[in-house]
Amino acid sequence: MIGIPEARGGVRQAVRERISAVVGRGEDPDQRPPHPRTAPLPGRPSIGPAPGRARNLTEPLADPATWHAVAAAVRLAGRGTAWPYAVLLGPETATVRLAGQAPDVEVERAVLADSDATAHPDSAYVCLGSNGADLVFLDLAQAPGVIAVDGDSRAAPTFISRLAQQLPETCRPTILLGTTNVSHWSLTVNADGVVSSLALGLTAASAGLPEQLAVREPDPGPVVIPEAPEPEPAPTFEPLPTLDGHPGLLPLPPRDAALSIGPFAPSAGGPR
Repeated sequence: MIGIPEARGGVRQAVRERISAVVGRGEDPDQRPPHPRTAPLPGRPSIGPAPGRARNLTEPLADPATWHAVAAAVRLAGRGTAWPYAVLLGPETATVRLAGQAPDVEVERAVLADSDATAHPDSAYVCLGSNGADLVFLDLAQAPGVIAVDGDSRAAPTFISRLAQQLPETCRPTILLGTTNVSHWSLTVNADGVVSSLALGLTAASAGLPEQLAVREPDPGPVVIPEAPEPEPAPTFEPLPTLDGHPGLLPLPPRDAALSIGPFAPSAGGPR
């Protein structure tokens, strides 16, 4: 397992250099291993520790930051000759499982928060459940054929339905109930809802998966209300000039009633 410490300053470059040192950046097709769909995954000596008590995963799976971290971890680790197929997402770190002979890659969650999380259009990551503090994600699109789920007659169908409602519309691989002879990944579910795969090296408690997945919209951040602009000052006008300021102008004398001229009326002896 590769540990990538959280760095200060140039942290993304440090992450890329550490990943590059292990998985390489070679572009030579002869050096790149076959895609997981055609290459068998390395068998793991065990499926890891028991997953423990199932956790209620409704809230963490509804949080868009969870899916952002998975996509960002896959994008960081899936470089050069690496083919990511699973992510163990913990509170502090994300461990990315790689097909072929490349070791696991571990990335700090703090690095992922500011990383590019553009998911590959052909990926189909789903959460299998929890394993202790980790959430276990598997890319069903990397399966060599179909995904065969067998085990308990009640728990296995429930598990399939909770996987199916996580799949994106753009990528919906085939999931079968039971065993098959065609190329496939096999997942076994026991009566307690514990999912395991020896070939994939994964185990998870699936009983906490939500019946309906509803991912919230990303938090846009605090709403900033702009301050109201200062009111514009009232317009000012120059005062009207007064007679005192213009000595050449004389006021009219008051009206004399004796000098008033009434309406014209013809005299009695005048022309008719």
